[in-house]
Amino acid sequence: MLKIKSAILVLAIFTLFGVSGQVVYGAAPQDRLFLVLIDRHAVVESQNNSNLTESFLGLVSMLWDGQRIVLATADDGARLGPEIAGTAGYKVIYRNTLTRLANFSGAPDADLVSALATNLKILDEENAAPGSTVYVLTGGDSGEPLGDASVRLSSILRQFSFRGWSVVGISLPGASQYAKEVFGLITKESGDEVFPLSVPDGFKAFADSILRSDAKGQLAPLAQGSVASNEILSSSLDIAPGSTETTMIFFRERPSGSLRLRNPSGFEASEGDRALSTVIETPFIVMWKLVDPVPGQWTVDMHAVEGQISAWHFSANKLSVEFLTPSTIPHDQAVPLVAFITEGGERVTMTGVEVRARITGPNGSTVIHSLNDNGELGDSIAGDGYYSTTLTPLGREGDYSIDLELFWPQFQNFITSQKIFSVHPFPTLAVEMLHTGRLDIGRRTRIAKAQVNVDGLPYAIPVEQLKASLTSNAENSGRLEVVPQKLVNQGRAWEFDIYFTATEQDQSSILLVLDMEYAGRDYQFAYETIVLSSLIPPLPPAPAPQVVQPPAPAPPPVGRTIPRGLLAIPAVIVVALIAAGIYIISRTKPYGYLYNDRGELLVDFSSLPRKAAAAFISRDTVKGAELGVGELMGVSFNFGKGRVDIRSARTDPSVRINNRPLIEGEEARLHDQTWIGTQGKLFNFLLAPMMEAQPGTGDD
Repeated sequence: MLKIKSAILVLAIFTLFGVSGQVVYGAAPQDRLFLVLIDRHAVVESQNNSNLTESFLGLVSMLWDGQRIVLATADDGARLGPEIAGTAGYKVIYRNTLTRLANFSGAPDADLVSALATNLKILDEENAAPGSTVYVLTGGDSGEPLGDASVRLSSILRQFSFRGWSVVGISLPGASQYAKEVFGLITKESGDEVFPLSVPDGFKAFADSILRSDAKGQLAPLAQGSVASNEILSSSLDIAPGSTETTMIFFRERPSGSLRLRNPSGFEASEGDRALSTVIETPFIVMWKLVDPVPGQWTVDMHAVEGQISAWHFSANKLSVEFLTPSTIPHDQAVPLVAFITEGGERVTMTGVEVRARITGPNGSTVIHSLNDNGELGDSIAGDGYYSTTLTPLGREGDYSIDLELFWPQFQNFITSQKIFSVHPFPTLAVEMLHTGRLDIGRRTRIAKAQVNVDGLPYAIPVEQLKASLTSNAENSGRLEVVPQKLVNQGRAWEFDIYFTATEQDQSSILLVLDMEYAGRDYQFAYETIVLSSLIPPLPPAPAPQVVQPPAPAPPPVGRTIPRGLLAIPAVIVVALIAAGIYIISRTKPYGYLYNDRGELLVDFSSLPRKAAAAFISRDTVKGAELGVGELMGVSFNFGKGRVDIRSARTDPSVRINNRPLIEGEEARLHDQTWIGTQGKLFNFLLAPMMEAQPGTGDD
């Protein structure tokens, strides 16, 4: 019995330790950790290396402000931290590290392979999150070649990569063969970079890499130039509203000089804004961070004993401009370009700002569009916080970059958000009308054939993605059917027949819409409205009887005889006048009727009141201005025996005859039941007045 109890106790202990081990191993990672591994032998070889190292440590402190940092030395394995950059605790380990570097009197060369193995263990113990980094700072002339230790170093570097941690090389001038081999393996095994420390190029490249990895962009130029003794280099910096912090970095060739910073009110920031700013000064770099700076123009005066000075800056802003338009758009269609402003991820409305879109195409050409929130030019609702415009078809396929700029005219400053969108062919509908005349009530009629294409090639879709809707004045004017043809696998087709069965007299509008998902987004394409009629045609009017007048008797000769030569002139004039009169009178009088899409009579051409001059000179032509229908301005009707033609003298707004465009300057023939569409209105031309339906019409 005792043995059984002992076995249970041992099993319980192992189970407890096993569970505990699993809990520790599976614990969630903490924040990222940044470890600087310093080769003191390489640092103390020259004063220049010491100054470069101090400047590098200051740059890391500013760029990783708010992150956990460990400062370690490679030769003795000592480490200080982790501490959060910017805190009092970090300032202590920063000063102590500089003191240890200054007081280093020599020791055996550093074993960077063993030091990196120790750093790997430190990151593991601290449970560092992916994205953590070890910076290996070495160089100089000391150190033997790497030799057999390269195999072990490769294995260690692969373990860093497996955990999502980076190893970045920082090279001091005059790197030894040992350091070069270490950096070579870092690049090969981890794919990470090696940055040579130099003023200003090396430091700027390193700063840009951190800013990009932290999604802050890159350093923007502020000023640069050569400064002679006792000379001042001045520059200005425009800080946009909403900026939460602005950091200015000054690289100087020599470890001497001074800086003065003045806010937009002209006060010196070093005194008035000290509580809201952080300054780190190193031999080659001076960094100045402003927290919640006043928007406006700041001024910097840079003074050095002599040498090159370059100034750079980057800012963080709580405001952002977001892109609402899908990331993939059709190449041959106009699309709305919509953006909105966010503050801390929440949409906000602002006054006194402008939103612009700078679009760069695959060929490098750039077009700038102004977006508005005024309810016009593509914007739906004024003042709703959505800035919009209509983007005309781009035509060229490929990837486009778009810079969305939020601009403050008062401060002459802006912030930018960059997006990428792609332009490709999208599905469209090609419709062939098969029946445009009057439909027989009760008969199923194939009225059209629709094809789905992408860039002119057939594209099969699920049959339910082609939707057809019917609009009419009657409650039940007919039955509409979409029948797939050439069906392919899984219920897909690219060609469809459209059938309509009219059940009563009416005028109907049909809309065909592709409603689908394409290129990872919801997409709709609507074909132009198709108009159908099932009205009973009226009886043609009876022709008016022709009355033949007998010829008038010739007048008797009077007076004396007039010479025949003189008689010829008035005779010619009389004949010309008679011929002109016969031509004018013989021209066909206007006839026919014009109705709207509700069946209301708008124009009776035969009784249209006209001015006497127009009725006489233009007897067979009626201009749209005479009809009293504003949408038909610029259109004219020409009447002849057995024909009526329509002509358009305008391009915009367009005119369509039975769903076909009427080109400016050309004529189209009007028949009974012809539809005329323009400016969103439909008009029906009839040869005789529309008759009311008789009781029982349309019933079987």
